[in-house]
Amino acid sequence: MRENMTIQNLYDLRNTMARPLLENLTYPWEALPLIGAFIVELGKTLSPDDYELRGENIWVAKSAKLYPNIYIAGPAIIGPNTEVRPGAFIRGNALIGAGMTTFRTTGENETETPAEEAAEAPKKKAAPRKTTAPAATQRAPKAESRSKAPAARSTTARKAQ
Repeated sequence: MRENMTIQNLYDLRNTMARPLLENLTYPWEALPLIGAFIVELGKTLSPDDYELRGENIWVAKSAKLYPNIYIAGPAIIGPNTEVRPGAFIRGNALIGAGMTTFRTTGENETETPAEEAAEAPKKKAAPRKTTAPAATQRAPKAESRSKAPAARSTTARKAQ
């Protein structure tokens, strides 16, 4: 079973900035103690024309869209055309690739490629949304459809008694 868990069997390294780190390892978990230092060294090589340093060891592509109410701890690299949505909590030691969408916290299947997000879209749209008008705009049912149960007295009616 371990042979199925190799980096070579699990990942296509052609399009990742982590290729120099991962191609010399056998299993993904071997990268965990190395990823922080790798990100710091990689970040130092990123072009200032394409990336902005936004804190200690936090590089964000200028084409990335960062919403308000997010947290990013370094070391971290946010790739080009990546979207970091409200409420995202990126804990550090994070290398988020190009064209990704990130929300909630890193490490919990929160990152989707644009293709995965598009595939999920029909599922999200399929569920009808229930809407309820505010109480002030709701109409009372017609007299013939009202319940025969006695009406509850209002607080005002009880005080008057």
